[in-house]
Amino acid sequence: MLIGLLLGTLLPLSSQQLNEHQQAFLDSVQQRYLQAHSISMEVDVVTFDAKGKTIGEVVTYYSYKQGDHYLIKTPYAFQLLTPNLQLVINHQAQLIRLLPVRAGSQLEANANIILPFFENNGLEGELDWSESNGIVSLQLMPAYEDTQYAYFHFDQEEYLLKGVDYIYPYNEEEGMPRHIRIQYPLIDINQGVGGEALDISDYLEQKNGEWAPKGSWGIYEFIDETKH
Repeated sequence: MLIGLLLGTLLPLSSQQLNEHQQAFLDSVQQRYLQAHSISMEVDVVTFDAKGKTIGEVVTYYSYKQGDHYLIKTPYAFQLLTPNLQLVINHQAQLIRLLPVRAGSQLEANANIILPFFENNGLEGELDWSESNGIVSLQLMPAYEDTQYAYFHFDQEEYLLKGVDYIYPYNEEEGMPRHIRIQYPLIDINQGVGGEALDISDYLEQKNGEWAPKGSWGIYEFIDETKH
């Protein structure tokens, strides 16, 4: 569920719900992301229970776009997507998997974390729009099948997504999430990716036509699934 929330920031709005001003603003947000050659983002995820108490620790991860290459880094793993290949590295398991790019694959969809408004997912919901102190906020209800509300917050001048709040139906069971907050404290557009490695050759090398881990990655188990 959490992975879906991290990656599922596609905006579920239909154009019939928006006035001309609102549609123009969201179009500008979409173009800000789609036209960027490079994007670097820091993402913080906080989960709260029904009493407003945090559940677990804040999860921080990073996502990058450089041309048509995408990288998503978490504390325990990262995923790299290129036009032809996918690379998944699990640090805890010390495992590297190389996979082909398949249409509609989960990792291909993961790239949409960089493109929050890449497409309309067709969901309908009651819309509430507000503008205050340079922030545009959208409230959707119902937002998704298992949520009660979703709030999207945008920087009105920079046309950037600053945060998303998902509110779930009340569940008094201890440890069950009531509220998940996703924040974007750092977003750099067209400022490069800070030296991050976004190419397969940074991690693997070919020897006699076979892929193998490169350099220090050699201690990881390697599975080449492009041959399956």
